[in-house]
Amino acid sequence: AQRSVSTSMYTKIRSTMVNWDAEGIALAYLQGGCAALVCNLWDVTDGDIDRFCGALLQQWLLDKPELSLAAAIPAARQACRLKYLTGAAPVCYGVPVHLVQPSQK
Repeated sequence: AQRSVSTSMYTKIRSTMVNWDAEGIALAYLQGGCAALVCNLWDVTDGDIDRFCGALLQQWLLDKPELSLAAAIPAARQACRLKYLTGAAPVCYGVPVHLVQPSQK
């Protein structure tokens, strides 16, 4: 079955250390039927996350469409100037998502 995928590059996942209940944007997307979600764990700079997002889409959609979305993230992190700060912020929630080529339907 085909499902949606979302990237929320400019939104960090809200977390509270006191409340351990499952809540937040990531859970809302997944409960709404989104198969996978890429979002940031903390606030990041616009320029660096733009480079990450461009590299992620290039890697996953054009260069290596056989990769899952989660597998394309590590290579995209290398595009960030601060790859251990900004590059470490994006994470993938959900199930492994692969592209379906029109000839594979």
